[in-house]
Amino acid sequence: VTGTCSAADGAVTVAIGSLTTTTACNGGNWAVSGITVSSLPDGVVTITASQTVSGTVISGSRTTVKDVTSPAVSITVAPTIDGSNQSSYSVSGTCTTEDGAVTVSIGNVTASAPCTNGAWTVSGVKVGGLPAGSVTVTASQTDAAGNTGTATRQVNKTTPSDGSGTDTG
Repeated sequence: VTGTCSAADGAVTVAIGSLTTTTACNGGNWAVSGITVSSLPDGVVTITASQTVSGTVISGSRTTVKDVTSPAVSITVAPTIDGSNQSSYSVSGTCTTEDGAVTVSIGNVTASAPCTNGAWTVSGVKVGGLPAGSVTVTASQTDAAGNTGTATRQVNKTTPSDGSGTDTG
């Protein structure tokens, strides 16, 4: 964190949430680094710098958001793939509302679904081109801070590849 200060008046006190440190004012600028903020909760964090100049405390503040929590995503419905659903397969689950779309992979087929009211669904996915056997279904959601939550489930495909390829519909 950096800022400006009155060079002639010494130390600057910097508060990052509940963490406080003091640094020198050098040439009208101050800087602090290496402060571990892991004890601060996720959410809005206020950063305040203050300096006493001629007996008067002068300060400035900014806010930022700390977000190190990954979205919570799960797969709640991922049925066996068989002749009745391989041309229009559906998978669904839960997600963290307001943390973006959910990306779903069914074997090598990828689809995307919005997270609406804590739930997501992809439907109409053509998976007939996948080979028979175990198929990995993965759902992931990445929030604006780059934190990713992932869920994985194995399903069985009971029919051989129908040669149709795969398509997200």
